[in-house]
Amino acid sequence: MSPFPGFRRMFRIHRPEDAAKMVDDELRFHFQMTIEALMAEGLDAAAARAEAERRFGDIDATREGLTALDRARTIGERRGEWWAGLVQDLRYALRGLRLRPGFAAAVTLTLGLGIGANATMFGIVDRLLLRPPAYLARPADVHLTYFARTFDGVERFQLHTSVPRLRDLQRWTRSFDEIAAYSSSPWAVGAGADAQELSVMSASANFWQLFDARPVLGRFFDAEDDSLPERSRVVVVGYGYWQSHLGGRRDVVGDELRLGRHVYTIIGVAPAGFAGLDLEVPAAFVPLTAGAYGEEFGGDTRAATSYGYGWLAVVVRRRPGVSIEAATADLSSAFVRSFEARRVEQPSLPAEVVRPHAVLGPVQRAGGPNWFEHGQSVAVAAGCGRCRPAHRLRNVGNLLLARTIGRRREIAVRLALGVSRARLLRQILVEASCSRCRSFRHPAGPVWWWHPGGHSSD
Repeated sequence: MSPFPGFRRMFRIHRPEDAAKMVDDELRFHFQMTIEALMAEGLDAAAARAEAERRFGDIDATREGLTALDRARTIGERRGEWWAGLVQDLRYALRGLRLRPGFAAAVTLTLGLGIGANATMFGIVDRLLLRPPAYLARPADVHLTYFARTFDGVERFQLHTSVPRLRDLQRWTRSFDEIAAYSSSPWAVGAGADAQELSVMSASANFWQLFDARPVLGRFFDAEDDSLPERSRVVVVGYGYWQSHLGGRRDVVGDELRLGRHVYTIIGVAPAGFAGLDLEVPAAFVPLTAGAYGEEFGGDTRAATSYGYGWLAVVVRRRPGVSIEAATADLSSAFVRSFEARRVEQPSLPAEVVRPHAVLGPVQRAGGPNWFEHGQSVAVAAGCGRCRPAHRLRNVGNLLLARTIGRRREIAVRLALGVSRARLLRQILVEASCSRCRSFRHPAGPVWWWHPGGHSSD
């Protein structure tokens, strides 16, 4: 049995047994009314019943005829009647809103504020937790890599690692098409009075292979640009910076751009909206080896050669057919070997560090093992955003309830005239829906409110 019998009765097409019951009810009502009318004229009960039976004739034959007539109606005719009644309810509801513009405006404003707040919060959650970054190829196979170790019995997850460990992972794993790395930090971009502190991304040459992005102008940097010890000072500028600071010039390739203390040569322009795996679109992209000697480390060469400088986020893409479990085992094995290689460089590494392994997380940082750093604040903000629409809906419900209570006499008259409760409930729901849709009006005016016949709902 349906948990919502009222809704089932309201929207279903009547079955034959429904028609027979309605015919019986209607005949019984009219027969009883005839008896009462005859008794009011002075006849006693028995005589009134006999006269009523004479007037009605063969009640069983009448019942069978009316039931057969109802059965002869097609399903299409029944549906047509249902939709005609719904259209009639809509017209009545719209005319009612036209007569109460203040009520309609209050409902529209209340719901609009709630829906707007809810849509804004969902947009934030969608970008941080659900939607993959723009241009990302095969997003289901791409993961951020977290490195887990146990300190004093507590497992901790670290996102950033060093350039030597990146090289170890690239050399000792077989489960990935690409193992790339990137890091974003604020740099001084521009020279003199035009200099601004903007986000600059340092990325390995194969970072571009993770995306289906093509440069608007020029090219992206490659492995030759991202090599030691040459440290090619080339830069790919972001689309937004190209438009706002470089005037969108088509001849910008080959120009020089100061980043921090050094001058870089522009070799390309990234496509619009390309931010890598970050939320903020960087102003520029430089090779990883050039970034290791950038402003973040003050030119310290150990940033590119020492295990102790963890500043890179590693992103991997699994080979087709390789499961997450197999890829995680492969990556963890390489991480253990890299960890032992670091012990050779740093014999003083704490011995109590145990169970090193790697974890493949989603490309959205807020959904990774360190979710409490990002995802918790997102969840709290989303929860607060959900409370406001619920409050708005409660207010709208109170307005509609107060309006319905004020129409008790009208509803009582409708019930007395024989309107079914299902039809009455449908009309109330239609009026509530029209109140919510009040702001969607025809450009030429409220033409939907007018109906030439002026008929009521029933």
